[in-house]
Amino acid sequence: MSILNRYIGSAILQSTGLVTIVLLSLFTFFTFADELNDTGKGNYQVLDALQYSIASLPRTFYQIFPSAALLGAMLGL
Repeated sequence: MSILNRYIGSAILQSTGLVTIVLLSLFTFFTFADELNDTGKGNYQVLDALQYSIASLPRTFYQIFPSAALLGAMLGL
């Protein structure tokens, strides 16, 4: 494996990771903001909304990873 191939591969992985973190942060924030509408109804409080937002991270990651990989590869190249 040449140095150039390793450089391109690491650039793509770094940019894909960065794009994934940014998109996960945005989607988690929007999920949390949407859940805040339901707080105060019954026993559903802000900490419950935060817990739901964090618990939905794996599903969100699974949904956005193909787009994040595409964007990361484009940015890396």
